[in-house]
Amino acid sequence: MKKIILMFHDVYHESPSESGYLGTGPDLYKLSESNFVNLVHYISEFKNKNNFVFTFDDGGISFYTIIAPILERYNLKGVFFIATDMIGKAGFMSAEQILDLDRRGHIIGSHSHTHRRLSSIPPDEVYNEWHTSKNVLESILGHNVTVASIPNGYQSDFVLSEASRCGYTEMYTSAPTCRVSRKHSLNLYGRFVMMKSVSIMDLSRLDFSIIRSYLFIRAKMLLFIQKLLGQYYKKIRNAILK
Repeated sequence: MKKIILMFHDVYHESPSESGYLGTGPDLYKLSESNFVNLVHYISEFKNKNNFVFTFDDGGISFYTIIAPILERYNLKGVFFIATDMIGKAGFMSAEQILDLDRRGHIIGSHSHTHRRLSSIPPDEVYNEWHTSKNVLESILGHNVTVASIPNGYQSDFVLSEASRCGYTEMYTSAPTCRVSRKHSLNLYGRFVMMKSVSIMDLSRLDFSIIRSYLFIRAKMLLFIQKLLGQYYKKIRNAILK
């Protein structure tokens, strides 16, 4: 079976405001600690856990205080993508905590520098986003960083080419697929997003290729709707899902 790569964001004890970016939009992707534990336990006990990859976007403090300890309890590791402009700020990890996760065997990658929608900013700034983030992380870790994920789920051919030019070799996207593709010397990995209401039943359905195909088609349709609605898409989505 191909690997199923899961995309999480933050996990909280009592309130979504404890970690990561704040607001209605970000809160849609934050799981309660009890829900996250149930999902990890389910995979560890009832699935071949080697078929699953746990990835986490943004760099919230919960990566260090909640998520990593839970994964380690089940002998699992995470792939943690960091928006480097937020390092050390309220609700986000410090450089020392990022280094400690790396030393404990977790993978640290880039989530750009300022977490902007890279497909919508000036071309020269796209390179700077990837380059600055890579330099910041490498100065913290003391080794090369070649793994990244695209912020906000928006990608373009140019965004990928600039990431490759900066020296990244693996890029994690928001496309819900198990298929690994290659572009601009990058291995592209799709991920299945875990929103706040995700359940064990939702997770179990990913075993079926027909469900994964449905999710991929739905994602394509949503991307088309986003392009039609522009700046109004997130407002409408947040109003419906909050």
